Amino acid sequence: MKFEELKISGSWLATASSLEDSRGSFSEWFRQDEIFRQTGLNFSVAQANTSTSNRGVLRGLHFSMAIEGQSKWVGCMGGSFLDVMVDLRRDSQTFLEHFTYEFNSIRQQWLLIPTGVAHGFLALQNDTRVVYLLTSKYQPREEYCLDALDEVLNINWPKMNYTQSPKDRDAPTLNSYIEKDFLPRFFP
Repeated sequence: MKFEELKISGSWLATASSLEDSRGSFSEWFRQDEIFRQTGLNFSVAQANTSTSNRGVLRGLHFSMAIEGQSKWVGCMGGSFLDVMVDLRRDSQTFLEHFTYEFNSIRQQWLLIPTGVAHGFLALQNDTRVVYLLTSKYQPREEYCLDALDEVLNINWPKMNYTQSPKDRDAPTLNSYIEKDFLPRFFP
């Protein structure tokens, strides 16, 4: 696997090699030891998730306040999507900056998202399948959402009709979190 450090501090794009022959292809898409060797992060999987979305489904921006933190390993198993990260860590050099990357199921690529970074994505095709591994399990009381369409974030989403869950559609804006002094309390 080849790792490339991204704009958001502590985030990485990993590209896996694929072996192809007359039967199809084979790719190794996760290796804890390789992640540690190349990034220094001890990524221990606590939960694995998958979602299937139709074109225009906008999920996120989600983040966890779990005490143990929650990093993510995200990739595309079908279709394509625009992935977005927003750095919410007060002490980060990239605090409040965002990064976007377009994934598809042809490229064997994976995104390593560190603790304290909000994450979301927009499905660009029907039947888009996103797979992600988490370093901590889902804890509903510790899960939060940031308005993905918040103008303050200035994310350049492709223009289309978005479909969002009620939780995502009604998510607080960045300014409402800052006004409540919410982010500094959890992300030093």
